[in-house]
Amino acid sequence: HSATVLALDRRTTTPDLTAAFGFERPQTVFHSLVVHREDGVPVQLEERFVNGALAPDYDRQDFTRRTTYEFLQAATPLTEVEHVISSVAADAEIAARLEMPAGEPCLRLYRRTWTGAAVATVNYLTYAGRVSLGSRYRPGK
Repeated sequence: HSATVLALDRRTTTPDLTAAFGFERPQTVFHSLVVHREDGVPVQLEERFVNGALAPDYDRQDFTRRTTYEFLQAATPLTEVEHVISSVAADAEIAARLEMPAGEPCLRLYRRTWTGAAVATVNYLTYAGRVSLGSRYRPGK
């Protein structure tokens, strides 16, 4: 695995992001854009928005050495996760970043995570059509 960080900054939430975080009004959140590779081949474009109140050092990390997920698990452990998977065609930006032809199929995983009652992250994980997704877990006991 390797990663290329394309952006690591702060952004003011759009109306959709404000609602996704459950904020009453727009707020500044951390934003990262990372391309993940396996054996040198791009497999995922990760766009992540992070509630800075829960992970205040997010923008000072080196996400080429430690994944965003690894950092966030240590900073603000997840208590709830929401996943929505959809198919999308690669637009010009996605195609360039995942090194694939525009219009090719991708899977997009929309993911929100919570720490307690607060939304910790809102994520858009776009996978080149050449991958498969799966999970195995045990429901709470």
